[in-house]
Amino acid sequence: MIKELDHILDEYELNLVIKRDEPLKVTRIVVLPKALGGDGHPPKGKEEVNPLLHPLVLTGSPEELDEELADKLLKYSHVLKEGKDNLDAVEAEIKKAADEKKKKAAPKKKAPAKKKPAAKKKPTKAQLKEEARAKQAESKGQGDLFESAGTRLDAKKEEKDDLDESLLEGI
Repeated sequence: MIKELDHILDEYELNLVIKRDEPLKVTRIVVLPKALGGDGHPPKGKEEVNPLLHPLVLTGSPEELDEELADKLLKYSHVLKEGKDNLDAVEAEIKKAADEKKKKAAPKKKAPAKKKPAAKKKPTKAQLKEEARAKQAESKGQGDLFESAGTRLDAKKEEKDDLDESLLEGI
């Protein structure tokens, strides 16, 4: 019987309490499982409450218990093992789902934004006036008063000279 229980003893400590009830002439056996930590010893300090660790209570005559104790303990140990395995699988699935949800909820790192060309600054009123004067000068042939190339009067004089030359050529 102990060989068959060996696999459960890796993860649980089984305490047996055996009590005889004289007036009823029955014996009661209580099996109390206690989860072991990773080091093979029960956790110290605050013990974790495990809902799967319910005691097994067997009551019967000594002859009945002799016949059925080994079989009942084996079945009980298999139920404990299956329950723990199922609980571990469910916990793993919940953790996996929580991790996936965190990944989806976490803001994705965006690629660094491409630098846009610097937006042209809005020209000041002085700059706008200067540009307007330059355009006006180009369209009307008006030059700056301080240019050495000539003045508006010089331009009119040249036009007059050109006109005079064309008239003279025609004579």
